[in-house]
Amino acid sequence: MRNYDEMVDGSRAIRRAWQPLIGALQAMPKGAFAERVERVHRQHEDISVAYRIEPEAQGNGNRRPFDLLPMVITPEEWTGIEAGLAQRARLMDAIVADIYGARRLIADGLIPPALVYGNPRFLRPCSGSVPAGGTHVHAYAADLVRTPDGSWRVVADRLQAPSGIGFALQNRSLLARTVPELFRAHMVERIEPFFDLWRDMLAALSPRRDGQARIAVMTPGPYNPGFFEHVYLARQLGATLVEGADLTMRFDRVFVKTLGVLQQVDVILRFMEDDYCDPLELRGTSVLGVAGLLQAVRAGTVVVANALGASVAETPAFRPFLPALAETLLGEALALPSIDTRWLGAGTASDPLAGLSPNASLRPAFPLRRDEAPEEQDGAAREAFLQDVRQRPHLYIAEEPVEPSVIPVWTPEGLVPQPLTLRVFCVRDGEGYRAMPGGFAQVPHRSGGAVAPFRQLAMSKDAWVLLSEDRMAAPAHRAPPAIQAIRRPPDELRSRTADNLFWMGRYMERLDNAARMMRSAALRLAVERFGPGQRQELAYLARLLVEAALIDPGAGEMMPDGSGLMLALSVSGARGRGLDEAFTSVRRIAHALRDRLSNDVWNVIIGNLREARERIQERSGEVDGFIAALDNLIGVVAAFGGMMSENMTRGSGWRFLDIGRRLERGVYASSIIKQLLASRREDAESALHLALELSDSTITYRSRYFTAIQTGPVVDLILADEANPRSIAFQIQTIISQLNELAHSFERVSDRPEQALAETILASIRGARIDRLDDAQDPSARQELGELLGNLRRQFLALSEAITRAYFSHVRAPYAVGYGSVRL
Repeated sequence: MRNYDEMVDGSRAIRRAWQPLIGALQAMPKGAFAERVERVHRQHEDISVAYRIEPEAQGNGNRRPFDLLPMVITPEEWTGIEAGLAQRARLMDAIVADIYGARRLIADGLIPPALVYGNPRFLRPCSGSVPAGGTHVHAYAADLVRTPDGSWRVVADRLQAPSGIGFALQNRSLLARTVPELFRAHMVERIEPFFDLWRDMLAALSPRRDGQARIAVMTPGPYNPGFFEHVYLARQLGATLVEGADLTMRFDRVFVKTLGVLQQVDVILRFMEDDYCDPLELRGTSVLGVAGLLQAVRAGTVVVANALGASVAETPAFRPFLPALAETLLGEALALPSIDTRWLGAGTASDPLAGLSPNASLRPAFPLRRDEAPEEQDGAAREAFLQDVRQRPHLYIAEEPVEPSVIPVWTPEGLVPQPLTLRVFCVRDGEGYRAMPGGFAQVPHRSGGAVAPFRQLAMSKDAWVLLSEDRMAAPAHRAPPAIQAIRRPPDELRSRTADNLFWMGRYMERLDNAARMMRSAALRLAVERFGPGQRQELAYLARLLVEAALIDPGAGEMMPDGSGLMLALSVSGARGRGLDEAFTSVRRIAHALRDRLSNDVWNVIIGNLREARERIQERSGEVDGFIAALDNLIGVVAAFGGMMSENMTRGSGWRFLDIGRRLERGVYASSIIKQLLASRREDAESALHLALELSDSTITYRSRYFTAIQTGPVVDLILADEANPRSIAFQIQTIISQLNELAHSFERVSDRPEQALAETILASIRGARIDRLDDAQDPSARQELGELLGNLRRQFLALSEAITRAYFSHVRAPYAVGYGSVRL
């Protein structure tokens, strides 16, 4: 029997539901659709690159090309899928409740004990634990294939986490923006109301009934392939995105660690495997979870969706038993059956492989990885595998082959049929389940019973459910929410987020400083002949570049024409430790802050900075291009500063970002003055001009002083002028002001070592004898200032550590224990 064709019927005619879509494609101008395809692929690639922490290491492994041709599902067909999906969700919830409760199914012989006690996803510490509300499965997903006779079969149940639902929403958004003509040809069910329902469902799970449920989306972190989806869903659901390190368990409650107080969490929507969620009782090696989470679940103070241990029922060994379980638990026939599966541990024959069809696939009964494919083995490995099956048959299943339906995929040569699996989703809604009208259509690299994981998808598609006539006549309306009281709550910034913002400010400023130093060096290397002044300036710059780890020591002394320094700059621009580390650090921190950054700021950090980095790498071999690339980088950093200044709420997050920038600028300025004072007096004029250039203070100096350039006025402008936004005194004064505001926000009246240290630095700058620097008869002033600058760098580092200890680590002293205040 031939594969079922989603678009073409048996008479090779376009199915009625597809005709408006094909008509809209034919009405588009020639080449227009190909241009849209290229555009959406670029957008998908940008998303993939943006969320890839280490692009060089991962290559294109995370890229999921998106096909603009959607899958079309008729209202009548969707009604059957939705009912079958809701029934399976109810069945799974009942199975999980029995496994961790009375275990009547095992006692009555409906489930073999080996399927539970031999299942690595069975979490014994969860036994006897009844979640608040009694529901174990709050969200359920299933992977479906259509068989040649047109019926749908389930190839995988998803109880661990509803992965893919965020990508389904993104696919719909991309499609609507790229080819709106297709939506005009069809009336398509919207999927956005489903997320409103989901948010309401999660809020209703809260054990507290004060109407202020705090929902957290728990992610393994930015290195997880699904991190984009976690960020996307957290925003869509209005939830707080957290990692395990952001949470703590106190007093049988779970709290998110924010600055100053602990905020109680009521509902956790988890996107990590359940045994990783609690290193205290479940998996001791996990560094992703929250120690004591299961204890809080038992106490009924927090609800985890899905419940810990729910994934025990998603293993494929349960499939053969589901029809009988549906009759027993629900009193209904299973409406949406699984693919034909046999658990090899159920037989009594001496050879568990006896009676299997030649085409049957052997797979693990309790797979921990989705991409295991033992049937692809051959030779000795295959024979060893079969021997293991015979010795331990309870660990394996046999699946009959599935011929999935095919769906058209666009190629430059035309539409090509490809195999299809469809992932559909539903969430708890009162006593039943509500399905999202649509899904995540997948074109895997291989067909068959096994469903490829996301990282192995060849292509994804949007799935449309057409609007029925009764729905068009009377669309569903969501009840209006209660009027919200105006709130301006205290800052609830997570400690890790505050730390990341602080370092984001430091690394962005570090990029700006590095670009300015490298540009000044490249500008002087662009001249054909070097005079004494240029050599002195290059020597001064080389010392600064070495101190900033942008070039290796001695790089600028290789050749008299300066080519050694240019070579060092080229290497630094292409793969240098200092510059490259700053780019990489900004990218890493931006990923961790994704839920806090607007799309515009994100585009500056990820898009524009990536382009700036590529330009520097490409142009590092030519002086003019290299200078232009560095100019561009300085502009990108300035754009970031302007956007954060204009668009970021003046809360503690903005203050920590600003403090980080001020600290880094202060360290940079102190290095400039330190190297200036290290220059010989006869070389002072060149060094002074360069110091003003690097500090972006040349115009200010010229407008104030009309005489020859001198050391005292230059040092005063860069070190002690509190009106100059590039001076060290200005940075410290701003830091003191920001620390005062933070102390006021978090009611830190005493024990403020960071404040005392910042004021000490400012006092030492104000007491410096700068006016005596140009007096050749008084060398002590120059020596004293040198000692002050030597201490400044150490004091800046100590100030950074004091701020970290005061706000990010929640430890007031080296041996302090406990926590300050708790907000329930």
